[in-house]
Amino acid sequence: MSRSDRQRSKYLVGVSVMASLMLAGCGDSPTGTGGPVALKLNVELETPTLASQIEVVTLTIRYGSLPPVGPDTLNFSDGVINDTVSVVPGDTVTFILRALNGSGLVLYEGRDGPRQVQPGSTLSLDITMRPAVLMLRAGPLFQEIELPGQGLVEVTVDVYNVDSLFGASFRAHYDPTVLEFVGVTEGTFLKGTGVQTLAILLKDSADFVAYSVTRLRQSSFAVPGVNTTTTPGRLATLRFNKLRAGESDITFESTAQLVDPLGRPVRNHASLVLESATVRITPN
Repeated sequence: MSRSDRQRSKYLVGVSVMASLMLAGCGDSPTGTGGPVALKLNVELETPTLASQIEVVTLTIRYGSLPPVGPDTLNFSDGVINDTVSVVPGDTVTFILRALNGSGLVLYEGRDGPRQVQPGSTLSLDITMRPAVLMLRAGPLFQEIELPGQGLVEVTVDVYNVDSLFGASFRAHYDPTVLEFVGVTEGTFLKGTGVQTLAILLKDSADFVAYSVTRLRQSSFAVPGVNTTTTPGRLATLRFNKLRAGESDITFESTAQLVDPLGRPVRNHASLVLESATVRITPN
């Protein structure tokens, strides 16, 4: 996929993917003589946000306790799914939507069900896909702000699916002709329940922010790492001034580090996914 293709598609694919699945009825009943019904998928993946690494979207269908059917690779182009799959009517149908990168790694996953599927009915599903792997993500994945205007541009840095995180460091690049870095606010994730932390900002270039944050060891007790649950862990919020109309990607260098209490890379660090964001400044 070329850079221009990625630039087009990344505004159409996001971390929270809303899928509206319409069931066009045919057949008689779950136990009658009618065959499967056609499930028409016409999905636009959360415009105008991005997930530039997604290249394949699949759908798996599970009927009760039976082995799942699929995954079926969906017709996915420029961030839009336009496809049809067959669904057997029933009252314990679960839909599983996954987004993969070019290497087959599942980046995002969401599901709906079990639910009842009746022949001849229209079924509308909202499936929110969330990161399924260890991920360091800038967010919002896309934001558009007018120039001039009051207020700063804020970009959050969150971590997903991490176990026993004790410290983190990263370099985040931006376009200094569009944005001017003015400061950073430490997130609350590593603080946990009253644990002391040390956050350091090292900005030694005009186009990137170098930042690290770590929990501090205590002489009286061992300080463990922290885990994410159903919500991401906020590491920091970067703040920028708007300089001119234009577009700036916020990207992480591959040198980003997430370490456990022993100073070792956290579990699955070798497959850490770095998800960028885009800030678009528009003239008034």
